[in-house]
Amino acid sequence: MTGPDERQRRRHATELALAHRLATLHAAKPLAKNPRWSVAVFHHPAGSVGCTFVSTQTDSDLSLCVRIAEVTGLGVVAGVLAGQCCLETLNLADGVDLVELNRHFSANPSGEDAMLAAGIVRFHPEEPTWIGSFAGLAAPISVDSEGRVEHLRGTGPFLGLTETTFPILRRTVEPGARLFVLAGSGAGERSAESIERFKAAPEWALDACVERIGRELAADLEPGFGLMLLGIERRALPACSAEVE
Repeated sequence: MTGPDERQRRRHATELALAHRLATLHAAKPLAKNPRWSVAVFHHPAGSVGCTFVSTQTDSDLSLCVRIAEVTGLGVVAGVLAGQCCLETLNLADGVDLVELNRHFSANPSGEDAMLAAGIVRFHPEEPTWIGSFAGLAAPISVDSEGRVEHLRGTGPFLGLTETTFPILRRTVEPGARLFVLAGSGAGERSAESIERFKAAPEWALDACVERIGRELAADLEPGFGLMLLGIERRALPACSAEVE
């Protein structure tokens, strides 16, 4: 006869499996193609904590918009919240202000102890700049075309905790410059050190660099934790006439 503890254990295992499946299906979606920008992602799914979603979109003017949603929590509720957070982020206007998203989650708190994070970054096609805003994510890391690494400051708190504003980050990116964004618990402190070691130099293709750094960070994670490392590079020779797939 199955006791209450065993039923609870089985339910918990089923909820985790559903949440992980949701995150894995979304992680398998192809990244947007863009002749001006290269995008690469490394995803190490969490074994018991959280789901991370990333979406990339190329607009008709060849601008690139990257949206990230992350929930750290347990069970299917966390998976549903991650999907909801992602959809809310995708439905935002062209700006990168997270205030309205924060107000939404403040008014609709989670039924579990789940922490909500999000980030929006837009890369302009004609001007060598990007503009972004981050809530609850590790500070992004910028690498210029000569390999100098800068751990940027100016991210906001997790969503839904308090009425607040979120800093708007702006940077100029010359051809060959890269931006790295990390989501997931437990790896933020070492990310800059790992990127500094590999220098993210031109001899390392972006996808190989993201894979190498991501695997190094994942190897040091505590059991059950996951991470997502996203890398974006302004291409050195923009193919202005190339078709966007």
